[in-house]
Amino acid sequence: MQKHQVKTDDSDEAFDIPSLELLSEEDYLDYLKFELISLDHHDIIRSEIGGYPIAATSQQARILANYLQGLAEEMAAAGK
Repeated sequence: MQKHQVKTDDSDEAFDIPSLELLSEEDYLDYLKFELISLDHHDIIRSEIGGYPIAATSQQARILANYLQGLAEEMAAAGK
């Protein structure tokens, strides 16, 4: 697998863990949509912070969703 490195801006900001845990579901959804990931004008899921692509096909988006579901199950099992 060949990758191209992408540099991010050092001025990017994100929530710390305690602040993230206190977000309402609505605020968390806004954080996801407007600050973490989005669908660009080429219909590619992209990181808002780094600008790099996360999923370029609907199958990759499904794989991403399944992966995140697995992580959610691990977190739930750990009491999070």
